Amino acid sequence: MADTGRVLESKITRVTVYGDRAMVGRQAQLELPAGEAVLVFNGLPDVLDADSVQVSGSGAILRDIKVTTQQTAELPVEELRQLETQKLAIEDHLAELADRRAQASAEKDFVTRITQKLTGAEGGKPGVQEFNPEAWMTMVEYYRRKLEELDGQLRGLNREERPLKLELQAVIRRLQVRAGGAVRRQKTVTLVVEAKQAGQVDLEIRYLVSRAAWRAQYDLRIDPEPRRLALHYNALVTQSTGEDWNHARLLLSTARPQISGNLPVLNPQELRIWSPPPPPMVTRSAASGIGDMRKKSAKRADYDEEAEGDSFTAGMVAEAMPAPAPAMEREEAVIDSSGSTGSSVVFQIGTWCDIPGDGEPHQVMIHLGDYPAEFIYQTVPRLAPYVYLKAQVRNETEFPFLPGKTRIFLGSNYVAEGGLNLVAPGENFLVDLGVDETITVQHQLVKKFDASAGLLAKRVKLEYRYRIDVENKKKSNETITLFDQIPLSRHQDIAIKVIEPLLKGAEWKGVVGELPTGLGPFVEESGRLIWNLAMAAGAKQSLTVAWQVEYPQGNQLTGL
Repeated sequence: MADTGRVLESKITRVTVYGDRAMVGRQAQLELPAGEAVLVFNGLPDVLDADSVQVSGSGAILRDIKVTTQQTAELPVEELRQLETQKLAIEDHLAELADRRAQASAEKDFVTRITQKLTGAEGGKPGVQEFNPEAWMTMVEYYRRKLEELDGQLRGLNREERPLKLELQAVIRRLQVRAGGAVRRQKTVTLVVEAKQAGQVDLEIRYLVSRAAWRAQYDLRIDPEPRRLALHYNALVTQSTGEDWNHARLLLSTARPQISGNLPVLNPQELRIWSPPPPPMVTRSAASGIGDMRKKSAKRADYDEEAEGDSFTAGMVAEAMPAPAPAMEREEAVIDSSGSTGSSVVFQIGTWCDIPGDGEPHQVMIHLGDYPAEFIYQTVPRLAPYVYLKAQVRNETEFPFLPGKTRIFLGSNYVAEGGLNLVAPGENFLVDLGVDETITVQHQLVKKFDASAGLLAKRVKLEYRYRIDVENKKKSNETITLFDQIPLSRHQDIAIKVIEPLLKGAEWKGVVGELPTGLGPFVEESGRLIWNLAMAAGAKQSLTVAWQVEYPQGNQLTGL
């Protein structure tokens, strides 16, 4: 192409982010006279995949497309200047906060010293005794309020300083990314189009870029009354592609384009005795034949390029530029499963988004839901004297909850961080809520008895008896699943006899959730005992576990 072309002013309007890449859509609009024109999208990121570039539009026919790479020693001066200015402004703000902190700390030290003088607490010397008691108390109260005021100022300064430090770190990282080297590589997409008549031409190019990703994160808030879960389904989007996504429509896809959609073919696995192959023999005629094949292959490649151009042109005429998605009334994402296969869905974020290319995670909301929660109380008092609370919730949406970190709140109290595995639509999942101290449990050894028949006995018999006390201090009836165990014999000379309790399900092999409430204990093959205790408000209950172990005299057991 002899013509260097017309450089277009374009903007990013649409980005679809996958787990490890993103599809970026750029739009441009211009007026063209009739005839052929060369149009250039320049300054595109170096991480652009040249084979992924697609073009759509209206008002012209696409004749050719070319993707090239340029290297330049020029740094983005204006962008660096803006970042440096932003960095200096944050540093000035932090310096001002440091001055205010030093001022408040000095004033607090002064007030503390005055208070010590008044109360005689400094150096063991007696304080001023001539004060009227009422005046003295008024003075002390004044200094106490002053110290509280100064402490409040210091705490406020700390709160104000924390986000500024995080912002400063992000700006420094962006500076490092933008000015990371003296040579900057960029991609350029050059189009040759033909307009049948003068008029407006709308263009959109779409291309894949690496160094972009998103992952799920959840805020789970459990309301104890009336036992509901508020689920904030968020996405953390990161990208360091070399360009900012400003005021763009953001879509998040659960598809994984890095995995081939074709079923792999299982070829026969044939075993043979290896023998070295004979050395190849190349004759003069064979060598000339290879040269002819290379020439034919080159001609075929030229023909294929022409055919590809015609096909692409047809696609250009037929495909109109999609209209921008309408603005959403809510920030919650719209779920789009059209064109999806299997379990992949696309979340369309309801607002225009700004995702800078700083490599930092930026949070956007996907879904906000409210679901009924079933409380499950479980305890293993043999190992820990606590009752643990879990909430069982059903995914009532039409889309999956992807694996991600969770921040869990019980009422207004932060409980812990956790993790959520993949939850399919209609599937139940558990949320660990930590310890509930309104239900107490104790596990203690009440008796250890040697039941051997005298000193000359050939076998040792030891009896162990434990008591488990459970109390429901809640104002509501609850069901508590309690786990304990009896030992297992791993030697033919060791015999285990269960004394208490009477086991009602020695052959039971179900799951804990299938236990009939109020029955038990049940025993699993692993020796684990399981009770489902239906306890009224304020009720207490005691359980006994007793067993006897018998083994040959003169041996020492392990595992007790």
